[in-house]
Amino acid sequence: METKNLKKALEDLVIEYKRRLKVQAKIDKTYATGEFAKSFKSDVTEKGFQVYSTAKHVTDVDSGAKKNQTNDIPNLGNILKWARLKKLRPYKKLPSGMTSFVRISDKSMLSMAIAISKGIKKKGTIKRYKYKGSEVFDRVYDAMERKIGIDVGSAYGEDLKEELLTVVKKYSK
Repeated sequence: METKNLKKALEDLVIEYKRRLKVQAKIDKTYATGEFAKSFKSDVTEKGFQVYSTAKHVTDVDSGAKKNQTNDIPNLGNILKWARLKKLRPYKKLPSGMTSFVRISDKSMLSMAIAISKGIKKKGTIKRYKYKGSEVFDRVYDAMERKIGIDVGSAYGEDLKEELLTVVKKYSK
């Protein structure tokens, strides 16, 4: 059976899914460099689709880097890039318990990146999600689940209807 309507519906759903993922990444404030939001790729088959990210840190954003997940420290270059985009400033704790911003230099930024990487290794990523990640893929799917079901069902129904009409015409001659 030819499934051109189903394939078209799946292609349209993939476009919508990726668009919503990008929007949700901005809403979730997991959009610092834009690398994550620009990394969404998809595969459409005759029976379904898959949307995924090619970003190296996709697991950290979506599922959250768990503490002690790896023996390696997180990439300091990526942390520095992120910190600069977020306009983070290094600071030091004073003996009184107060904090004071320090002059921004390569050394102070590197020290801050090292501290952040140690925090990630110790606690994980994205505190506001309780270090469990933003679960952006699941949340967008949940929001689209009904639409996906309706669109796929309708498209498959159209393909089935066209196939039945072809068979009826073939045998009614």
